Amino acid sequence: MNPNFKPTFVLLLFIGTIFTIIGIILILIFNSNTIGLILLGIGFVIQFINLFLYYKYGRISNE
Repeated sequence: MNPNFKPTFVLLLFIGTIFTIIGIILILIFNSNTIGLILLGIGFVIQFINLFLYYKYGRISNE
């Protein structure tokens, strides 16, 4: 197992994905555009922050 593995990245990815899926469901099924777009945006922002944090702190560096 990778000693630099941090479960925070997986948790943030899971939370961001849940927000994104709920937003898409609200937009497509319930036709609730405002709340759906807000949740979709929150999900994408969480995933973008997670990607940035992973590339900054999650990779194994050779330094």
